[in-house]
Amino acid sequence: MIMNKYIFSFFVFFLSCDISSSKPIDNPDPVFSVNDQDYKSMNKAYFASGCFWCVETIYESLDGVKEVYSGYAGGSTINPNYYQVMSGKTGHAEAIEIIYDENVVSFDTLLKVFFDSHNPTTPNRQGPDYGTQYRSIAFYSNEAEMKKINNYIDFLSTTSIFGKKIITEIEKIDKLSQKFIIESHGDIGDRTLIHKWNLLISTISSALTEYRSARYSESKAAQQLTLLLNEECPGWRNDKRRMSAAAASEYREITSTDEH
Repeated sequence: MIMNKYIFSFFVFFLSCDISSSKPIDNPDPVFSVNDQDYKSMNKAYFASGCFWCVETIYESLDGVKEVYSGYAGGSTINPNYYQVMSGKTGHAEAIEIIYDENVVSFDTLLKVFFDSHNPTTPNRQGPDYGTQYRSIAFYSNEAEMKKINNYIDFLSTTSIFGKKIITEIEKIDKLSQKFIIESHGDIGDRTLIHKWNLLISTISSALTEYRSARYSESKAAQQLTLLLNEECPGWRNDKRRMSAAAASEYREITSTDEH
């Protein structure tokens, strides 16, 4: 128990010391923008229910859905990037924009898929993803959508389908009060960084488990982990702002399991 606290203290300092600054700065331009003139006659729906790359594929398979974009909504920082959102300080959640033909698929159906495809009872978490950026939010663009969201949550709560209180937030989204910011994640550079991220988290998780079992001192753990990351994950220091939040979550899982 004491060893866990020592390593965790080192771990947070080691990876997160440079993200403890105040509120993230606003950015003049969005990370990515698209020309959606082809979808001008289509409807749009917005949901946040965990990792957007996973959620995106669920809706892409539905008839009537023309396009799905991953991005951010629900926060205050202007045009945040992935690094900033991962810090948990922008207030944004990973979200998706669904462009759909209402003559083929209804908002009601999209709403049902939203609740069927995630756990709306876990605050700031979906599966292994932990943080405010993974909270559950149903966005509405008009009063009719807001009413449908509230009615469906009342139905789910009355029937006790989930067995726990539904904590899904309900927020308005529009061009003035709350914007949706698209995130580009399809190019080679992003895919490479994601691979590096996953490798880093896996390496840290395995290493700290081993160090804890061997009862390493904090200084020895720090030294060994630095050597290991330099060898296994070259360039990790350049990406640590983006990595730290997920890495801290990973170690939190290890320590909580160990304590039980």
